[in-house]
Amino acid sequence: MDTPPSANNRLEARSNIFVMAALYTDRGSTPVRIRNMSRSGALVEAAVLPTKGTQVRLARGSVSITGEVMWVEQQKAGLRFDSLTSPNEWMPGGKRGAGQQMADELAHQSRLGAASKIATAPTPERSSQLSEELMRLHHVLMRAGEDLASNDALTAGQLIALQEIDGTAQRLANLAGEVDAPNPAKFQPAP
Repeated sequence: MDTPPSANNRLEARSNIFVMAALYTDRGSTPVRIRNMSRSGALVEAAVLPTKGTQVRLARGSVSITGEVMWVEQQKAGLRFDSLTSPNEWMPGGKRGAGQQMADELAHQSRLGAASKIATAPTPERSSQLSEELMRLHHVLMRAGEDLASNDALTAGQLIALQEIDGTAQRLANLAGEVDAPNPAKFQPAP
């Protein structure tokens, strides 16, 4: 087991993105959560990961890149890409496949409806309630996606659905921030 490099040893800044993707090897694929990414590498997390030195392809919707597993520790692995990429392309608002576009469009339509309601009742209390409800829904979807992603038998053919759940959860969090800058101490996820 190799240990990850310290933040001081990294050449490029990393962006925390927390999105679902698929990691392909010559032996098959597995759903992974991209925890953070730079132009030249990423930290991924999954129940089962390939060993150090394995050639891989990381894919999310229509975006993909090849690389190598540089280290594995517990359920996390560091990837070094063969070429440079833009972390923004991997976000729900970047280049998306049709399924991701549909999830983002549903979130957008929901926001338009919520925005008109907010316009008719622009009280701080209402904004705070809406923000808290959006964050609650975000956490519910994130937990559901993580639970599904941890079951290899269940998720083998459901990578697009997991990406849609993840993209929708991320959009809900973004919407909550647009409605009201929530105080994290106010929100307590449901058990």
